[in-house]
Amino acid sequence: MIHVENNVSLRNFHTFRIDSQCKHYCCVKTEDDIIDVIHQTDENIFILGNGSNTIFCNDFHGLIIHNKINGIEVLKETANDITLKVGAGEQWSGFVDWCICNNYFGIENLVMIPGTIGGAIVQNIGAYGVEVSNVVDGVNVIDNKTFKSLYISNDECRFSYRDSIFKCSNYVITNVVFVLSKKERPNIRYKSLNDAIKSSGCNVTAKDVSNVIKQLRSQRIPDPNIVYNSGSFFKNVIISKESCYKLLAKYPDIKAYDNGDGLVKISTGQLIELCGLRGFEKNNIRIHDGNAMILTNNGKATGKDLTDMFDYIRGKVYNKFGITIEPEVLMI
Repeated sequence: MIHVENNVSLRNFHTFRIDSQCKHYCCVKTEDDIIDVIHQTDENIFILGNGSNTIFCNDFHGLIIHNKINGIEVLKETANDITLKVGAGEQWSGFVDWCICNNYFGIENLVMIPGTIGGAIVQNIGAYGVEVSNVVDGVNVIDNKTFKSLYISNDECRFSYRDSIFKCSNYVITNVVFVLSKKERPNIRYKSLNDAIKSSGCNVTAKDVSNVIKQLRSQRIPDPNIVYNSGSFFKNVIISKESCYKLLAKYPDIKAYDNGDGLVKISTGQLIELCGLRGFEKNNIRIHDGNAMILTNNGKATGKDLTDMFDYIRGKVYNKFGITIEPEVLMI
């Protein structure tokens, strides 16, 4: 029988550290634990990883299931690649470091992204020209309505920019199957990474790429243990090329990147900066001085403070550019 706690503070379970609580909380370490606990409850449930991309703006009137399923297992190995099954509760960045140390390649550009394996899949995390969906074979889940174990293939995951089927399904991720290369082919096509690699003078190896990215991330994203934040709060904007041409005609300094399929990616951080909001502070929430994609909590913020700030920023960006920006984080 899984131990379920009542009226648990969530402040230390998400990196933005708003003081809220949940009605019930439990920790699970196996697939059987998950089945047992969802059999016991008819409440709304939320699966929690590290809370680095989730902000509890309000009390949660249901059951928080903290996924702590760990383990890394080799399923198959060839001369060219390796297939690994990894527990959803494993730390993502630790897994990346482990892969680099063992000469398994393909995710080194995603180093130092906080969160768990399960959270990485839900969010389809990406950075420096790589997305986690590039190396996922499939995902093992439990359907919390039927209690059946299922294997969801990569195509069935419906991965897209910072999105997947797992954001709006009954599935609880238990582990993920990755296929990684044993051939070292560093991806340094992303401009800021390429520039940093060239200026460093280092050899272009996976280890070097990961070290440079760690430096870049440290410069742009504050440590959430010191400055409470959830990393990039906003998604970048995806618009049509036609809309982009109209935008650039009025604001030629805006940086735009081809996103394929006739679409263009615009930096939301730059849009916020062009609204004059870098470093702006309102009711305990601040737009980070070094990176306008990040909102920080001075330790006293409430959920209302955050939603008010989000609405304020979104309004400013829309009024200036006619673009509606969306959060990357999940606000509950």
